[in-house]
Amino acid sequence: MPLTFKFHATVAEVNDPGGLLGGGINAGNVVTGTFVFDTSAQNRAAVTTVGAYDFTSGVGIVTKVGSFTFRTDPAQPNFHIEVINGAKDAAGQAMDGFVLHSYNNLAVNDSVKLNTISWQLDAPHGTVGLNGKLPPNAFNLSAWTSNFGLTFEGGDLSDPGTLFLVRSHVTDIVQVPNGTLP
Repeated sequence: MPLTFKFHATVAEVNDPGGLLGGGINAGNVVTGTFVFDTSAQNRAAVTTVGAYDFTSGVGIVTKVGSFTFRTDPAQPNFHIEVINGAKDAAGQAMDGFVLHSYNNLAVNDSVKLNTISWQLDAPHGTVGLNGKLPPNAFNLSAWTSNFGLTFEGGDLSDPGTLFLVRSHVTDIVQVPNGTLP
């Protein structure tokens, strides 16, 4: 069953030394977005502490910030969600997590590619109750921390060394009834 979420985020950091985004995204800008995944997806992880879900049709993420749209390629999505249950962080503390990645995305424009869209949330183990399973409904953002946040990473199509990174943090999210991307 497809689940659709709409969200807002605030840009916290823009690293664009090559000017690929032309100054069109700045800290403080608002990001709007929608993502869809299918709750009937099978967990492909071989361990009980991780739920790993791959999606190749009818799913993905679409975001807008300023005049830019960052979007999963709807014709060929490579969309992945991991739900971590009790994994140890660098300090040895058990943590839970939710990580979304879109690896196949539409280009930003004729000269700028979008490599990845990622969103990561972390929480002390046992506080969010996902237990390695896809969330069945809306997220309670107050239970999570957003250290890595929602990121967009891309680069110049003709110069692989010229890259950009936009980091934002989701401020609100709601589940909506329509199971498709705009």
